[in-house]
Amino acid sequence: MKRIEWKLWCGFVLLALFATSTYAESPREQLRQMVEQLQNNPNDNALREKIIKQAQTIKPTPVVPEVS
Repeated sequence: MKRIEWKLWCGFVLLALFATSTYAESPREQLRQMVEQLQNNPNDNALREKIIKQAQTIKPTPVVPEVS
């Protein structure tokens, strides 16, 4: 019984990994979505840190808009 459960669990994990890799977005698209989420929730400091880390991985680096 344990062996069947283990195989089912492994199959589920592999399926989940395959599904996420199939629909993986570009780093720029991920950054765009995270910025949109931050605009809706400006107090989310954890998301702010993720955005900074994501922006540092993108080549060429994203352009920072001028503030009036």
